Amino acid sequence: MGLSSIKLVNHLIRKDLLNFESVQKWFKSLESNKALKGKKLTATAKSMRLGGLWEFTKKGEINPDELLAEARQDINKTDERLKNYFIAKAEVTSHNTAHTSVGYLRGLYTHNNIIFPRSFKLPKKQESQIVTKDDKVAFYDYDEETKEMIFKSEKLRYFIQNLPFRDQVIALCLLSSGADCADILSLDMSFVRDSDGNVCGKKCFFWRGKRKKTGQPFRAFFSAEASTYLKRYIAQERANAKEDEPLFVGRSIKYTIKKVNTKAKK
Repeated sequence: MGLSSIKLVNHLIRKDLLNFESVQKWFKSLESNKALKGKKLTATAKSMRLGGLWEFTKKGEINPDELLAEARQDINKTDERLKNYFIAKAEVTSHNTAHTSVGYLRGLYTHNNIIFPRSFKLPKKQESQIVTKDDKVAFYDYDEETKEMIFKSEKLRYFIQNLPFRDQVIALCLLSSGADCADILSLDMSFVRDSDGNVCGKKCFFWRGKRKKTGQPFRAFFSAEASTYLKRYIAQERANAKEDEPLFVGRSIKYTIKKVNTKAKK
């Protein structure tokens, strides 16, 4: 799309940004870089960059090609524009979020063959402040002398024990495998059954799969405790489930409504 044709558009909407060759080139370059590392540019990562660009164009008042033309003519104006964006962004988010957003926007320029002088530097990221104590649910404590975090396992155990049984099993599987909820809840009954269709008799369940969010392959296992609880859950609630059915399901609760006789007694 050439600059002359873009000028015919009075006001862009967010999705229009994807029609610009400069934006397409930006995303294709990012995808290529990710592919070299065996990764993918996720939809979330793409959406975050597109959202930042939408803000940077003042919600369609200017367009990406005009921004690039400005940079080729006077890179100092671009530097000033990015600094002003950073200041405005930091007022409504955190300093580090604003830093990341500006870094994304610089990518639009660099992936379209515009080089920033070394003198142009982003404000440094601030060191993250660690919350040392949670007053509501104190799973961690903090030793002022040793400067160490102390994990209160008894608090977590108490928390898990007060969950419904299905959720206890899920929590133990999450803790022992390091997986997230989306991966755990995507498992079906075939995961726990052997070639004969019986529940696997091994002490621990081994898990090999791909992350739902990133597509990255992984290997993990459920601890002996988690595996024991999982077998008990299957015996109690999923014994008759078919192999292609979900491993974890919610319980359906049936309600009965009693009819009340509203006729007055004579």
